[in-house]
Amino acid sequence: MVAMVAGVLFGAGIAHADDQPLPDDPHMPDISIGKCVKGVSDMGLVKHCLGEPYPDGTYWMENLWTTILPVIGAQPYQTNGVHCVIGEYPGFVNPAPVGGCNGAVPPM
Repeated sequence: MVAMVAGVLFGAGIAHADDQPLPDDPHMPDISIGKCVKGVSDMGLVKHCLGEPYPDGTYWMENLWTTILPVIGAQPYQTNGVHCVIGEYPGFVNPAPVGGCNGAVPPM
């Protein structure tokens, strides 16, 4: 029973790993190397790196946060990863619906 539950839980996560774009994909932004096809938006303490949109209007967005106070061992910039979103930026950006970013957003 435990093996079956573990297989379902971990198998589901692996099934979606192949849906992620390849690193050289223009849709996938990477602010660390300046690869922001749709541009970088600097909102002061937060920078947004935008990938090229898909035909359905969804696109990958990476957020880069700047720390205000120096903390021992803290990095000056931190990212919370890349997220599939929809909406006009700057403005209202929401999580993409199921199937967004070329099918990378799985059903709930």
